[in-house]
Amino acid sequence: MHRLVLTLLITVVPFLAFLHSQTELEIEGMLKIQNVPNNVDSDSLLILGSDGIVGHQSKEAIHNRTTQQCASGYYIIPADFDFTNIPATHANAIWEIRHCHNLANGILTLPQDVILSFKGGKFINFQNIIGNRTGIDAFSQQIFDGNALTGTWSLEHVNVCWFGAKADQVVDSEPAFTKATEFANMNEGIRRILIPSGKYHLANPWRITASGNLWNPISVDGYGAVLDNTVVVATRGIGVRGLTVDGAPRHGFVFLRGQGASHDHLLASNCGLDGFYCGSDIGNGDYGANFQVTRTTFTSLTALNNGRHGWFMEAEATANRSWFNANSVIGFAAVSNAEKGFAWTGGSGPNGVSQMNYNSFFNINCEGNGDISVDLPESRANTFIGGHYVDSDANDFCMRLGGPFNVNLGGRYVGKVEEPAFIYANTSDTSEGGIVGRMNGIDEINVKDLHTEDLEVSNEPFIPLGWSIIPKDRESYVVAADQLNNHQFPIDLSGAPTADGMMLRLTRFGQRNFANGFDQKYSFALLIHLTTSSSNQTDVQYIQTAEDQFCTVNSVTFSSGILTIDFNTDYLIFGAGFGVTEYQNSKSTDFR
Repeated sequence: MHRLVLTLLITVVPFLAFLHSQTELEIEGMLKIQNVPNNVDSDSLLILGSDGIVGHQSKEAIHNRTTQQCASGYYIIPADFDFTNIPATHANAIWEIRHCHNLANGILTLPQDVILSFKGGKFINFQNIIGNRTGIDAFSQQIFDGNALTGTWSLEHVNVCWFGAKADQVVDSEPAFTKATEFANMNEGIRRILIPSGKYHLANPWRITASGNLWNPISVDGYGAVLDNTVVVATRGIGVRGLTVDGAPRHGFVFLRGQGASHDHLLASNCGLDGFYCGSDIGNGDYGANFQVTRTTFTSLTALNNGRHGWFMEAEATANRSWFNANSVIGFAAVSNAEKGFAWTGGSGPNGVSQMNYNSFFNINCEGNGDISVDLPESRANTFIGGHYVDSDANDFCMRLGGPFNVNLGGRYVGKVEEPAFIYANTSDTSEGGIVGRMNGIDEINVKDLHTEDLEVSNEPFIPLGWSIIPKDRESYVVAADQLNNHQFPIDLSGAPTADGMMLRLTRFGQRNFANGFDQKYSFALLIHLTTSSSNQTDVQYIQTAEDQFCTVNSVTFSSGILTIDFNTDYLIFGAGFGVTEYQNSKSTDFR
């Protein structure tokens, strides 16, 4: 068998310079091109037109397509493109940006429905680029270096690197972060700010806020990025996730507003003061006049090795008042901070005292800090479920809860808990008040009354019953003869074994008949406490829990098992009012 070997030798001969002086080119008699233009340059290709004429066209132009060929046109924008005279065909098209376009401090108005696809190019030195439902296709590189971006933009996200942020720990990326925030605020359709993974240097804190009164919920996705200065959440609806602040001069993350936000997987470490902070930091950080964080969810937050507290709320305010209300904290770890794990200090503003109420805390872990685990002296009606409270103060308190109605369920408490309403947890100390259920090997409930010493072992442990409603058939109503003064509202309590220690709260409202088309109403609300003196006399104390409307409560008396409320109204009434009466009694009274 013989094998036939065919060798093809192709010789490439440099001929570009030769083309400039020739009108006819022949290569070994095999290829012949006539009418070769003499203005061919290095960015051109020879094109044989349909008319048989050889011409030259830029390399970029051969990739262009018009909208007649496709739903969207495609144009590679040359380096010398005239942005002051954009062809009409360039609307509804993809523009591939390969070059650095200096707009000479001018204004670029983009045609409608253009997608700017950046392939190594960018726009610089511009006064304004005005979008018109403009999209952006770009990686994490700088594509804008100018003044302002306005108009309308069709984007899913904004990348801080588009504005010059660099993960090199040398370049100050805070201006780029701020420009990205301003761009996101300007467009209601943009809901995400992306921070690619890496370490970024910020010479100043990054303040995430809205333009004017605009509320534009934005999600900040850090993808594990690390910043070296404070992140300030200064507007409603902002959600920050997957971000670390390491080595900030003062605080790691500052929360000034909430209202429906969600913050997830945040780490604040090695900061000069607090890992997480709510407050104005008056005279130093100057973050704002106050903080008002409500209905916000915090998930998986860690404060590690910070110079002061893990999380500190400083309620001092120069305007209004501060509050942290109705939030959920799910998984917060304060580890190895110099002072307290989770702390609050009170304050007030022109509208009253600050509040720390109605929050739910799940699995708080405070360990290795220099002071008490949780210090919330003004807290009210908060719930703590689970957790690990290892750090105590000099008086052996691992948790201080100054307000009423705080509840602790489960968890490990290495120390005492101050003033809980109810605590059922793994602790051997009944602390300073409330009702404490201890888990010590076996399920055993020990009781500490708010006003007396511990109950004797022989006494039956008591947990107060909840509020129950007095049946309507035990209530009656007597309208005054003059229909104004001394209306009577009696309640029959004779079925109770004793009235001693009974609490009642009632609301009452009524309306007169329609007269001349005007509907008049009255209302009052009372909290009543019945006690029995040593002489077996019933003492009645009451307070108003809401402002009376068009009526005045004259007296509340108790006689022969009948509790009577006497009141006047500001206008004539003709019949019984409406309302509900609730009761609570330590003697297990049941009127049903």
